This record gives sequence, structure tokens and C-alpha cells, in this order.
Amino acid sequence: DKLRLLQAPYMPTVLQILAQRPLVICHDELPEEQPLKFPSDLTAEERAQCTPGLEKIEEKLRDGQMHDALEKLRIHLHIKTRLITFKDRNIRNQVANTRARGRIDANEVKIKSFAGKYRKGRDAKRKLAGSGDWERQYRVLNDSDIRTLSGAEHELSILPEGVMSTLFASEGRRRTSWIW
Repeated sequence: DKLRLLQAPYMPTVLQILAQRPLVICHDELPEEQPLKFPSDLTAEERAQCTPGLEKIEEKLRDGQMHDALEKLRIHLHIKTRLITFKDRNIRNQVANTRARGRIDANEVKIKSFAGKYRKGRDAKRKLAGSGDWERQYRVLNDSDIRTLSGAEHELSILPEGVMSTLFASEGRRRTSWIW
């Protein structure tokens, strides 16, 4: 009965991959702790043995992943703008300043997490689909692209003195990041 489940068409290349792995007997290792493999995690030869259409399903999954990650990245960049503006206008003592800084830092962690999620989805999509028209919509996300919509004016409060003039372009030369 178990052998029939492993041979079902929805289990792509499981038997071949398991046969290539060295046999390690470990009594502490549970099957549910084994990593799942997507077609993008496999080599081209292993993908050729997969069920037809499985790569297209993962491509759609990765499109959704990139779309959601970009959307959440934009939301948290808006939140960052509001947090910094609120801190600059309303916070005056050390305790409140420390608390506000902690919230800004926690939001920054989320921003980096969504950027990583986008990059991982884009790398997987590139492995599956190669170059194409989709790259116009989902471009490479550089660290310099991850900035608020309003740009530099909200970033100034967290920079040391004198750095402002060397990092930021003037009002007429500032460009909006492609993620917006």
C-alpha cells in the first residue's frame, strides 16, 4: 500500500532522489522534518523526470510569492515613513525615543524579510522560466531600491550629521524606486 503511494504521479522523482541519497539510519529523524523539494530545487535532469505541468504550477506559485512580497514591502515602507514622521514630530524624551526606535527597527526587520522572500521567489522563477517578459515586472531587487516613496526626507532623522549632503540627490533629481 505504501509503495503504491510512492509511485503515484503526484510524487515527482521521489524514488529516484531517495535512491541517489546515501542511506543513513537515524532513529531521531522524523519524515515530517525532511525538506520538501520544489522543481526549482532540482537539477535539469531531475526536473525532466517530474510530472508534466509541475514546473508551470510552481511558476504561478512564485509569481504569487513575488507579488505578495512586493505588496507587503510597500506597506511596511509606508509604515516606516509614518513611524519616522511620528517620532520626529511627537517624541521628545529618552524613554519614548527608545521605544519608537524599537518599533522602527522591528519594522525594518519585516522589510528585510519581505525583500528576502521576493528575492528567493525571483531566483526560483528564473531557474524555471529563464529570461523573459516577466523580468520587466519583477526586476532584480537591490538594497538601493528598498526606500520609502517620499525618499530621503524621512531617512534624514536616522543619519549622522554631515552625511545628508553626500548621500541624497536634490529634490529635482530624486527618482522613485521601481517598486512603487
